[in-house]
Amino acid sequence: MVRPWARGFSTDQAHPNNFLVWVRLPGLPEGMYTKSLLKSIGGIIGPVAKIDQNTENRSRGQFARLAVFVNLDQPLVSKIVIDGRIQHVEYESLPLVCFGCGRYGHSKEICSYSHVLEKPSKMEGDFRPQEVPKTSKNTKEERFDPWMLVE
Repeated sequence: MVRPWARGFSTDQAHPNNFLVWVRLPGLPEGMYTKSLLKSIGGIIGPVAKIDQNTENRSRGQFARLAVFVNLDQPLVSKIVIDGRIQHVEYESLPLVCFGCGRYGHSKEICSYSHVLEKPSKMEGDFRPQEVPKTSKNTKEERFDPWMLVE
């Protein structure tokens, strides 16, 4: 995994929490493949570092692919609502994600977070294509499931 260099970086840290992760947005509607809209949509997940060149060229067509910085100590964003339509977010190269709490690094069977209620503000938001598309994070039903991980 990659993370940005920081002045206070130390190899003694147990594990850093912000990482650069490739995410896919499968079946993104046709008009959403512009660089500015992809940055706005990806910005809901985390700061966008890069848009895959095949996505920029629209040669892939099946999904948009973005490199985004995510805080792995927080639940992952599993879904975004774009203009009333649920958009799944898939993560590449994250082998161990808890489908109870949505965090990286442990499984549902040993999750210590699943009994804690998440803050509603982490679940809500919106995205509209004309300005910045109206979006919401993580709809309530089946928030975290194996479909989140790209094999």
